[in-house]
Amino acid sequence: MSVDPSRDSVEPIADPEFGPWLAQSSILVVDDEPGMRNFLVKILGPRCKLMEEAADASEASAKLDAQRFDVVILDNVLPGKSGLEWLTEQRAIGFFADVILMTAYADLDTAIGALRAGVVDFVLKPFRSNQLLNAVARCLDRIRLQRENDVLRHELKSPAHQVFLRNKLLGDSAVIRQVRDTIARVAPLPTSVLFTGPSGTGKEVAARSLHALSSRADKPFVPINCGAIPPEIIESELFGHLKGAFTGAGGAREGLFLHAQGGTVFLDEIGELPAM
Repeated sequence: MSVDPSRDSVEPIADPEFGPWLAQSSILVVDDEPGMRNFLVKILGPRCKLMEEAADASEASAKLDAQRFDVVILDNVLPGKSGLEWLTEQRAIGFFADVILMTAYADLDTAIGALRAGVVDFVLKPFRSNQLLNAVARCLDRIRLQRENDVLRHELKSPAHQVFLRNKLLGDSAVIRQVRDTIARVAPLPTSVLFTGPSGTGKEVAARSLHALSSRADKPFVPINCGAIPPEIIESELFGHLKGAFTGAGGAREGLFLHAQGGTVFLDEIGELPAM
């Protein structure tokens, strides 16, 4: 089941009380009780970008196959398979989104099982709407901070002179003015852009300028030096990996492409990517 598609044309309500990211989020509710799903849709539907609902584990799996979600709100008591059993299976095959568990049983065994399955927050039934909205806001803030930290750590690997100059498109010659004009014309377009030229000519500077002038300016800019990443780990850097996927993979991790969702990916030295 899903929310009426007619609301796709309606902008979500930005609710400052619960942070600026809720209106941009996608949320999946998994609960077998129609009344609870309707209650959650009423609370979250007008406030988020995408709202989907599922009545059981199999329907929830199908939703995840079709769409990426920022947060999943999960009831533990489901027909056929418990919410935690389903979540454990999904984590094992690469499901990274934050999960809020709804439960009426606040016992220690449930809490331990939830943490082991990868639950990041709880709401105890019965709960009020603001309790749920605060839990979702905490998840979205945590996701944003984690991704920003990952991108910053990745950027800090750049040489110091690149860090200093990367945001400065210097010069006032006719050629530089032409470059600025071209960037300004291209920036509003929803298309990929190829920058060519020898090392040191300012391709990343131009890419950052284009990002700053685009509609994605408030989203991440993720520079990736393809020539600096060993071929054997480039796939996990870009797309993420599961715990134990290779030697040294002590935990699951999202890839840089996912961190840049809605923003700009700059693939520097793209010709260095392995063909296979």
